[in-house]
Amino acid sequence: MLKELRLESGLSKAAIAEKLWMDDHTWARYESGQSAPDVPDFVWIYDQMGRDILGDLLRFLYPQCYEGLSPGSDITALREAISHFFLSVASDRTVREWAFLMFGGHGSNPGPQMQEFTMIDHLPMKDRVTIAQLVNTLWEMAQARGELVCCEHIMPDVEMFREGVLKGTDAAKDGKNAYIIAAGGQEQ
Repeated sequence: MLKELRLESGLSKAAIAEKLWMDDHTWARYESGQSAPDVPDFVWIYDQMGRDILGDLLRFLYPQCYEGLSPGSDITALREAISHFFLSVASDRTVREWAFLMFGGHGSNPGPQMQEFTMIDHLPMKDRVTIAQLVNTLWEMAQARGELVCCEHIMPDVEMFREGVLKGTDAAKDGKNAYIIAAGGQEQ
C-alpha cells in the first residue's frame, strides 16, 4: 500500500522519506516489506499525504470487491462493494448510525441529507471546517438547552467530530483537501 501511495504521489523514495521526516532506509524497508510502521504511524503517513486510508485499505484487503472502484463505476459493482462493506467490514456503530439516518424519526429524509453531505464534500476544506464549527456550536447550544431530538437512538461520537474539526482546520491551513481520524486503532 505504501509503495502504491508513493507511486501515485509521483515521488521518489528519497523525496517521500524527506516529506515524511524519516530516514530513506526506513521507507525502503517499508516498501520492501522488511518492516512496517505501526498502525498509528501508518495512518499518520496517509494523513501527511492528504489521502484517506479506508479506500486503499479495502482495496488491499478485499481486492475482489474494491479494486478499480470509483464513484463512476458500474452501479452493480458499487452495490456489491457497498453490500460487502456493510455486511463484512462496517462496525456495529457504523451500521447503527446509517440506520439512524434512514429510520431515526428525526424528521429529515435521508435523500436530502445525502445531498447535503455530498454538497459539503465538494466544498474546499476551509468551507467544510466552517460548517463543522457551526454544527458543533449548534450542538452545544441545543444540548445545553435540552433540545436535542431522538436521543433514544445512537448518539454521535462528539469527541471524534471535534477531533475532525481540529484536523480539518490544520489540513485547511496546510492547503490539504483531506485528513484522517483513527479511533481505537480503527479507521473511521
